[in-house]
Amino acid sequence: MLKISHLSSGGVITNYHCSAKCRHCLYKCSQSRPRDYITEERMEKNLDVIQRLGCSSIHIGGGEPVLNRKGIENAVKTAQRCGVYIEYIETNASWYKNEEDAFEFFDFLKAHGVTTLLVSISPFHNEFIPFRKTESLIRSAERRGISIFPWVSSFAGELAYFDVDKVHSIDEYCEKFGKNYMLGLPSRYHLTMKGRTLETFAPFMKKHSLTEILAGTGDCRSELSSVSHFHIDLYGNYIPGLCTGLAIDTDDLGQDLDEAKYPFLCSLFEGGVKALFAKASSEYGFIANSEYVSKCELCIAIRHHLVSAGVKSHDLAPEGYYS
Repeated sequence: MLKISHLSSGGVITNYHCSAKCRHCLYKCSQSRPRDYITEERMEKNLDVIQRLGCSSIHIGGGEPVLNRKGIENAVKTAQRCGVYIEYIETNASWYKNEEDAFEFFDFLKAHGVTTLLVSISPFHNEFIPFRKTESLIRSAERRGISIFPWVSSFAGELAYFDVDKVHSIDEYCEKFGKNYMLGLPSRYHLTMKGRTLETFAPFMKKHSLTEILAGTGDCRSELSSVSHFHIDLYGNYIPGLCTGLAIDTDDLGQDLDEAKYPFLCSLFEGGVKALFAKASSEYGFIANSEYVSKCELCIAIRHHLVSAGVKSHDLAPEGYYS
């Protein structure tokens, strides 16, 4: 049975609401996701589990964590109180107004032991956020002694080619840098082909027959049991591996999963997508397409069907992921 008994490196997702709806977002964050934000109580519970399972530091991500200034400050204070080091906070810079406001936030972070921001730099983000905001935030942070982890700095020159006070579509990048520009983005941004990333890039990828997909898949044990980059969200969902839309209640970490509570996750762990497909087809009326680009695309299609059919299960969460 699947059992998460140790955590290596990972983070806490404070919110799924975001100022952007990036085409590559693994968690399908957007402006339409609920404005729910992690509470101090939930943050403390998440950190307690993380420490109990052997991890003493985290990063914070979203959504855009800094959209809720009080919320992120409470999360940071809670981490300091619990003795958990925050390696960095992820941000897309959309919240940046002016240097005075930014300095106030940066001073708060430093006073509570946070010294690094991961700042998103990519054409995906530039569809929603003018590069001027990104550049201004980086300069202000460096002036105030906050280190910047740019993700990914190699895109900066391309973003600077366009009017930095405006947003620009990826189509504009393709027109300027060539029709194959889009195809190079996954490797340059180190994308995982799940979530909205898969939806965006599936049309460019080779498809395989359903028979090939089912014949070529084993179990999903290595993916689901990976703890090298874990995430626990604001609802107390532990996301196994990077398989977004699947969840384990943090209360159930450290013990064998109950198959009655996690029927679909256990099917994937024990028999892979082939087992999930058999279960969904025989018990829930799932009808597959003739082709898919990968086992992950088939898995996501099955899970969307289950949720659309009204299936309620602890392992199919959060609900907003499937909306």
